[in-house]
Amino acid sequence: MLGLAILALEGQTALGGDAGWVGAGLLGAVLAWLLLKHLPAKDAQIQTFMSMKDGQIERMQEIKNKQIELLVNASTTQQEMMHRENQAALNRVVQHCEEEMASVHNSVQKEVQQLTAAILLLKDQLLRANNQSPNQSPGRG
Repeated sequence: MLGLAILALEGQTALGGDAGWVGAGLLGAVLAWLLLKHLPAKDAQIQTFMSMKDGQIERMQEIKNKQIELLVNASTTQQEMMHRENQAALNRVVQHCEEEMASVHNSVQKEVQQLTAAILLLKDQLLRANNQSPNQSPGRG
């Protein structure tokens, strides 16, 4: 049987009419393979890559949002801590100023009392001197 097939093929020439149909059949087979097998598989592969890319982008956005939230919380916490520290420092300054004002007030009060006592003493001395001798000056006695 194989021999008959070889004899049948020997009788045909390479440029015979059947050669075009074989080429067209091969081309049709390749195009059918592309259309039915390769391109749908490539589309599925592209769809898989797009889904993976979308998932990665979503994860990156979630990570970015978490990082921003952490930074905002850290910044807020730092600002609150700085506010408390500044408030404590201002309270110390106010307390120091109040102590200084009280100290200055006490010093001035003491000086005023001493001056008042000196003026009253001088007044008493002048009145005694005037009462002892209205005609004499106080320093000649």
